[in-house]
Amino acid sequence: MEKLRTAVDTRKTGVCVDRLRKTRDQKVIIISCPTKKDIEKISGQLKENKGLKIRETARKLPLVVIRDVRKENTDEDIVKSIKKQNKYATADLDWSSIEVKVKFRRRAKNDLECHPVPEVTPELWRRLVDAGYVYVGLQRRPVLNQSPLVQCSNA
Repeated sequence: MEKLRTAVDTRKTGVCVDRLRKTRDQKVIIISCPTKKDIEKISGQLKENKGLKIRETARKLPLVVIRDVRKENTDEDIVKSIKKQNKYATADLDWSSIEVKVKFRRRAKNDLECHPVPEVTPELWRRLVDAGYVYVGLQRRPVLNQSPLVQCSNA
């Protein structure tokens, strides 16, 4: 922390820092800034200091859960269905910039079904959640936002 404080002088540069914290192992310091310009200024100052390493974290894509999809649908089938069968929600999307990948599958009560959880780009996420359903194969299934937070279910 002390190295960081000496390397970055926010009073001189006028850089705003939203949050500054250490991770659990006390080795990594996370800095978040409100603007891209502030991040670039801090990165420039830290690059001049030889003892510090910089790595920008990648943002995680939002998740949606598609309820009660037949297990016989593969991950590729689900992605194809989202792209091809759901024109009502994806009509004017530029698919070259859209990412869709099934991250994992949750178990369903019925052994023949599962709840796939695709990772999608924010624009597609908004459209799917607003629509409330998607067509997968011969099914019309509800779509819900999937929070990445883990919640305890012990009563």
